[in-house]
Amino acid sequence: MTHSIATTLSADPLSEQIVLFLLENETAMDTARGIAHWWVRRDELAVQAALDRLISCGVITPHTFTSGILYALTKNQEIRHRLRTTYGDGSKAGVGPPGDGNRRPADGNRPRAENA
Repeated sequence: MTHSIATTLSADPLSEQIVLFLLENETAMDTARGIAHWWVRRDELAVQAALDRLISCGVITPHTFTSGILYALTKNQEIRHRLRTTYGDGSKAGVGPPGDGNRRPADGNRPRAENA
């Protein structure tokens, strides 16, 4: 990984948690609010700061729509390959929001219950 990406991820557990989620759900996109609420269950302002750091090192790409900004894993295949080399597909890291076991599907639809 480039020094900037490695430094960001090693120094910032929240950024790393977001990246791990995206490696497990590579087509996922969401707003900062959605990421805070559904993916990592953290404060929205902290998530926005982590997203800004990830954008600056090329890991996250913002997509602007009339309804707002959605954040997704970069399409840059070199960066994706470097992340997968370091983290795998994210599934071994045990990522996912803490709480009741309801997770938002990667396609951004409403949450599903695990036992439903």
